Amino acid sequence: MREGRRLRRLPWALAQLCKGALLMFVRHFPGDLGTHLRFRYYRKRLGALGRGTRIDEGVHIVGAQHVYIGANCWIAANAFLGAGPPSTRHRHVLRRPNPDFAAVEGELRIADDVYIAPQVLINAHGGVTIEDNVAISVGARLFSSSHHYRDAGGPPGVPAYPAGMRAGPEDPQVLLVSPIVIGSESFVGANAIVLPGVTIGPKTWLGAGGVAHERLQPGKVYSPRLELVDQPL
Repeated sequence: MREGRRLRRLPWALAQLCKGALLMFVRHFPGDLGTHLRFRYYRKRLGALGRGTRIDEGVHIVGAQHVYIGANCWIAANAFLGAGPPSTRHRHVLRRPNPDFAAVEGELRIADDVYIAPQVLINAHGGVTIEDNVAISVGARLFSSSHHYRDAGGPPGVPAYPAGMRAGPEDPQVLLVSPIVIGSESFVGANAIVLPGVTIGPKTWLGAGGVAHERLQPGKVYSPRLELVDQPL
């Protein structure tokens, strides 16, 4: 009986092996041919992929069907794009709506002419919208969902929930889910962090290493300490 089950699983295992090998080949193939292969591969798998968009070597996309990328974008080497509804198993979900977000929870929507630099990480499980002509610089991180230390009724500053690998009915966790919106013609500096629920207004610059935990006003320049810059840098 056990041998029969193994034989029945063999076609599935072979199919998974072939899919994994194809993805590894396409993801890491160098040069212009690799760029062309990735465009053809992801155009069939993403929610949308516009003309002229380049996806470099090593880009890792999770939840491809929930990722929508416009035209003339550049997703540079080793960027990570994660989308899809958040996992709620053994988790209390604390949702904080963002009135500027018009898409669906778990969607990553990137408009036209957007540059995503190497080593950028985008967690879109709570939803992320990046409007047109935006640049996200090297190593920046956008988190629309994150583990949280308390639920909606818990007192601030008092850790009540863990965030490790041990999660179960007796060890529940809390997940904070809140969408991010990056306005058109904005810039997110190198190694900056954008936390759940943040909107960065159009034509706004966030300095390198800054941590955006609240709305950034349109047409402003923010230092890494989120101070408005009104003097020459």
